Amino acid sequence: MTINPVHSHIDNKVTHFVGIQKDVTEKKALDMELQQDLQLAKNLQQMMLSNSITDHSISISGFYLPCQNLGGDFYKWEKVNENQYAIFIIDVMGHGISPSLLTMSLNAEIKSSINQGIINPVDVMCNLNNHMFDIIPEETNILRHYFTCIYLLVDTKLRKVDYINAGHPTFYQKDGNNIQAFESTTTPIGLLRFFDCEAHSFSYNKDCELLLYTDGLTDHLQRDLQPLMAGEQTLEQIKKFDYSQTNDDICVVSVLLKGI
Repeated sequence: MTINPVHSHIDNKVTHFVGIQKDVTEKKALDMELQQDLQLAKNLQQMMLSNSITDHSISISGFYLPCQNLGGDFYKWEKVNENQYAIFIIDVMGHGISPSLLTMSLNAEIKSSINQGIINPVDVMCNLNNHMFDIIPEETNILRHYFTCIYLLVDTKLRKVDYINAGHPTFYQKDGNNIQAFESTTTPIGLLRFFDCEAHSFSYNKDCELLLYTDGLTDHLQRDLQPLMAGEQTLEQIKKFDYSQTNDDICVVSVLLKGI
């Protein structure tokens, strides 16, 4: 309730008071419902993140920290067959509800492609680009969303990694004392209707580690990640930093590959 004085128009003295009571019950109920919806969406987004995999020839694990309840970063991996693994890290531009909904849609599209046996990097990325334009047609006035992405197709039998880096930050391979950087090879997905990309590949013979991350990590740490990779258990080192003041989503994937 708010109480306001009423003044006389003759001598400007207070003659009485007027009380105004506002019914905020309905607004509180709507706010509570919104918070419950956001919590449900957050739970669903957390559930779609892949669980760690540890096989005799490969280990995959991740770290995810949204700066708000909902984020636009996510990772996903699937064991395709006895020897092949499909690994994704994605950063949808923006924060909040729209990017989080897109991550859920992309997660479903990736799963559908893999279930259909579509694992070739070029085919997968082109499908994702088409999917973005199916969701948001060019002729609509809806804000155009896009995302950066790295897709790795690991073959542990051939000890080979095929990849496409679509506008995403550089990822690294640590092979013994050597650290190699793999930069972006094409544009982000969802920007251009006709998506042009080419798969690249590298082989490994020794035990090695691959580190993938979204730009929220480097923006927050303000440091080069290569020195971190010089030590052991890179992902565990990254988890130990203070992220209480971060203003962007953070997503990291570590892949440990067994050599000969």
